[in-house]
Amino acid sequence: MECKRLLEMLESHSERDKLLRFLCYTSQLIGGVTKQNKYSKFSHQLSECRTTLRLLDDVPMLMYSLSYGLGKKEPDTYMQVCGVIVNILDQLYYPLEHVAWAADKGILSQNSEKWWLASNVCWALSLYFNIARSLRYLHLLNSDPIHVHNESVLRKKGTPDIMKKTLRLQLAELIAVVCYICDFINAIHWMPEGFLWGGRLKQWQIGALVTSDLRGLLFLELDTAGPMREHRGCPSEGGGEGNCLLIIFGLLLVIKLMTVRALFQNFFPRGILR
Repeated sequence: MECKRLLEMLESHSERDKLLRFLCYTSQLIGGVTKQNKYSKFSHQLSECRTTLRLLDDVPMLMYSLSYGLGKKEPDTYMQVCGVIVNILDQLYYPLEHVAWAADKGILSQNSEKWWLASNVCWALSLYFNIARSLRYLHLLNSDPIHVHNESVLRKKGTPDIMKKTLRLQLAELIAVVCYICDFINAIHWMPEGFLWGGRLKQWQIGALVTSDLRGLLFLELDTAGPMREHRGCPSEGGGEGNCLLIIFGLLLVIKLMTVRALFQNFFPRGILR
């Protein structure tokens, strides 16, 4: 990773949060494997730090939602609907989490559990619709890639041909889907016990699922089909660095899929997953 990229991440709040998230879940993974409480405490403190920093995220989220509007720049209506729903759920998530945080700190005389549950429901539903939107986008890229690509993108200087660009978009979106699914598994874990696999994941399993999500650390910003999808990540173009990052992410992806398989082996008969 280039030093310039690392410095940019440390200077930006959103990029810095990716590093904190990575450190948080890596500590959780190490603590779960080694059974040493100090790593779990460190992970908990980083999680508290991220929650506190999100107190300031309401306004940026609102500005993004207003700029997105009804998602008219999305390739089709289905993606527009999913995008609007995701923005509404994300906008609701922040105040609900703020109230839960304030109740935990004794600032508000409220029962924090119901507020944490409400914020977790918004989180899980947001991930669900993100998965649906990404799967739809993959379908469009596969069935009608020319329609998906924006003319302004195609006219940019140095833009690769349509097939090469489509392959890069498909790879980035496939990575996003896998990461969304793993986050969704994590979100359901924080639901009340008895709801699907709520409360049934082990500490190392949570850490393994989320630690391998290195989109923000290993991939640069994607030159996408439209401004409404600028948050997507993609492999860097060019020489050996991009290939090396692909190999690293491929290994992490294998670890993530093996972890998912191990999780579901606990919930379904053995013969189903063979």
